[in-house]
Amino acid sequence: MKLSVISFFFCLCSGVCFAQEEEPDFVENDSEKNSVRIGIGIGHSHITKDGGEEKFDLSVASFYFDADYWVTNSFALGVQTDLTMEDFVVEEHVGEEENQALESEKPISVVPVLIYKPIKNVMLIGGYGEEFCKNESFSIIRAGIEYGMHLPKHWEFGISMI
Repeated sequence: MKLSVISFFFCLCSGVCFAQEEEPDFVENDSEKNSVRIGIGIGHSHITKDGGEEKFDLSVASFYFDADYWVTNSFALGVQTDLTMEDFVVEEHVGEEENQALESEKPISVVPVLIYKPIKNVMLIGGYGEEFCKNESFSIIRAGIEYGMHLPKHWEFGISMI
């Protein structure tokens, strides 16, 4: 009798409980593999000008468009495109003493990049591309760092220094 009472209470107390079971509204997925990230923005392009005795930087407004495809959670392939909104003059050194002035009229740059994410939210960016303008094209080497914070609904806020 004593064994049957203990068995009854044990069976009564050992049921499966389903308390507070509810699906969360937002489930964050840390995997970026096979995802595409698109960015648009406005910024400034800094151009170093040599004014004879003094050198100074020219800051011109530019729009950008970026598209990245994440091959793994740490590596992505992308294209970064910049549209500079002002005209400026670039000096090309032809000979030892000779300089030729080239006018860049609203150049567009296209740079394929490789992105590496060493730690969460921090991305290192590097690539080589071309700046296309009416008169002549120039080569561009791009290197930078970006910090991105994930927001709800698959959005991301990022700050970059390129």
